[in-house]
Amino acid sequence: MMSSKQATIPEVINELMFVAISQPDAVDINVEYSGVTDLVGVQVMPAGFDYANTTIEQYRAAKILAIDVSLKVPGALNILLNVKEQLLALITAVQEVAA
Repeated sequence: MMSSKQATIPEVINELMFVAISQPDAVDINVEYSGVTDLVGVQVMPAGFDYANTTIEQYRAAKILAIDVSLKVPGALNILLNVKEQLLALITAVQEVAA
């Protein structure tokens, strides 16, 4: 009988970081961890977005995905797994549009 290993929070964070590093050219993906608040943030912006010459309203409107996950809440692993699925689906959609 084979046992299936449950993913851990650090493994999912590493997977999110890998996705960010290997991102498609059409989007910018930021994955951040704050040790102070024990929070993982994932943000996706259009590639080439001009952060320096934009208003706060333009910045907020340009966000494709923005999710913060507190690792202190029950179910944080499942939330992170859901974020990873959303991110992968977004990348697939971007790649299909670009093709």
